[in-house]
Amino acid sequence: MKTRNSSIELLRTFAILGVVVLHYNGNVALNLVTDGSIQQSVLLAFESLFLCAVNTFILISGYFLSNSTQRHWVKVVQLLCQVMVLGVVRYGFSVLLAGGGFSLSSLVSSIIPNNWFVTLYLTLYILSPYMNLLLERLNKKQMGILLIIALFLFSVWPTVLDAIHHIMGQFFNGMYPLSMGGNMGGYTIVQFGLMYLIGAYLRRFGDHIRIRSHWVALIFFGGVGTLTLWQMVEPTSARSYSNPLIILMAVCAFLLFSRIQIQSKVINRIAQGAFACYILHDVFLPYVGIEQVIGGNPLLLMGHIMVCALGIYLISFGVDFLYGLVSRPILAWVGKRLARWDRYISPSKE
Repeated sequence: MKTRNSSIELLRTFAILGVVVLHYNGNVALNLVTDGSIQQSVLLAFESLFLCAVNTFILISGYFLSNSTQRHWVKVVQLLCQVMVLGVVRYGFSVLLAGGGFSLSSLVSSIIPNNWFVTLYLTLYILSPYMNLLLERLNKKQMGILLIIALFLFSVWPTVLDAIHHIMGQFFNGMYPLSMGGNMGGYTIVQFGLMYLIGAYLRRFGDHIRIRSHWVALIFFGGVGTLTLWQMVEPTSARSYSNPLIILMAVCAFLLFSRIQIQSKVINRIAQGAFACYILHDVFLPYVGIEQVIGGNPLLLMGHIMVCALGIYLISFGVDFLYGLVSRPILAWVGKRLARWDRYISPSKE
């Protein structure tokens, strides 16, 4: 059994806490706060701190998955089942918190794994071993050139076009390399592939990056400040996952945590609740009293954000623990029967 890297698991945990913060802001708080207030600045700073969370998740996946062409169908089944079961749990929480309103159609809808992140992640998971075979043929220089080209086409250039759209009020949809619909905010398989490529590069050549950690941290927090100001001027392009600054911050976060030497079973176990938190967290946010603190003391607002994120994570961890007790033996049985089909998504290197 492989030992998980606790420092990266800690980063994964912080990233999902960041997703909770992003939805605390976007789903509720930023709709209630007064423009130009200190409270708005606090929210935007927290938003900027964690805008790299999703990119960080995929970068981590690229770092680890790029080392092998072995994939397992049971992983696909496991993730889909988890989404479906937790979808039902999520619906149950929504009914309880709302004090009623159960409907059979809503219950059935909750079972359907209709989740953009899961769909794109599983697509990447299935395609990634074939991507690895191609990437292994590239040396450092070739892979670096590929990365620069990909970053320009799918990050820098679309962000420039988004800025032009804001300044000039014209949408040059025919100039986006991704689609006629523009950059799609980075919610695309191309963005996932780009972060996977960065993770793969760091896996092979990350040891060649000699930038000292304090400079990496300075770049990261400089990015937080820049994004905070950027959001005040033009939030759409600032918050796009394809924003090169957000991508850079994800790389910095990964570099910082990968240099921390930690090995902890407790951290590794706690991190296993991350996905459950991702599925469940937003159902709690309308009921945590954001409207009661949004106009008050900024320090109290900061504390409320952190307590809510931690509390929701702990609840989600508990749900995940119970789910694991029931699902683990079932998935082990399923895995044995699906193993013979793994060769169809696990290409040989020959």
